[in-house]
Amino acid sequence: MSLTSEVLSAKSRTRVFIDEHVPHLKQITKRLRSRIREQNFETDNTYSRAISYAFAGSAIDYRLRAFFSNDFYRSHAIIKGIRSLETTDNGQNPWFNMDAVFGRKRETDHSLAARLFEFLDEFVARESPAGKQLIRESERTLASIAVLCAGIDACCRRSFEALDYVRSIGDKNVQAMLSKLDRTIIDDVSSVFARFFIRNEARFRDAKKVYVGATFSGSDHIGADCDLILDRTLIDFKASKLPQIRLEYVYQLIGYFLLDYEDEYQIRTLSLCFPRHLFWLDLEVSELFEESDIPAVRAEFRKMQEQSYEERKAALGAMIFGHSSS
Repeated sequence: MSLTSEVLSAKSRTRVFIDEHVPHLKQITKRLRSRIREQNFETDNTYSRAISYAFAGSAIDYRLRAFFSNDFYRSHAIIKGIRSLETTDNGQNPWFNMDAVFGRKRETDHSLAARLFEFLDEFVARESPAGKQLIRESERTLASIAVLCAGIDACCRRSFEALDYVRSIGDKNVQAMLSKLDRTIIDDVSSVFARFFIRNEARFRDAKKVYVGATFSGSDHIGADCDLILDRTLIDFKASKLPQIRLEYVYQLIGYFLLDYEDEYQIRTLSLCFPRHLFWLDLEVSELFEESDIPAVRAEFRKMQEQSYEERKAALGAMIFGHSSS
């Protein structure tokens, strides 16, 4: 169970909890939507299908993450996505790794995943992309890497289409694998990042604490990793064809904040960034909760998530053992 899927349902425990503790959330959402309407944005028409925007948006997320951290490709989602690729075999899967299936480690690892990380480590050591825009050829390579990361990330989220796609382009020659990726998306990633860099470089230059693909203490109870935390601001990138505020976006931001049970990141601003339109929407935590109430609200949220997790675990166990005994 992930936070992303949980907030899609109005009857989910997470949304019901947030509704009870932030009864004025509809008014806040209305105000955020009003701010977007005031801008009179033009619709981006790069793609004709919504799924293309979703995939390209994830690739743009990874290129933006590389601006903030050279370790952008070692996120929880990438590691988990590669695990899915390595342990599922359809007979034609170049990612398949029997050692990964049995949890074996060898002194020399010739797997596709090992070669990919070796390639990425060498690229990052040479180019050090954090905090800058690269020269044209290197920038296109990085955009290609971001597109591949988006595919692997989708594998982490159990997308069968993504698993089939990333398997189909798999090649132990990593440069050859990157050359099989969609050129339109690579060009789009490069273009969006170039505009973002010009407009926002100064905004982030002085950030003291940077967390890319951060997970939370509550991520053990419900899968959740955010795009970026800068100092005390949690940022979620939305590279959609037109800036918009869906209810699930707001619930997801609040869910991230509540899952930081021990206030590890000291988040006090929740921000949506729309990089295609170079637009930001900030929501202050003080608009949602009184500071003095935050520990108690998080403790209650934690109790609810722990209970939900235990119930899901028990249900899965009953299904597995019930099936085996029958």
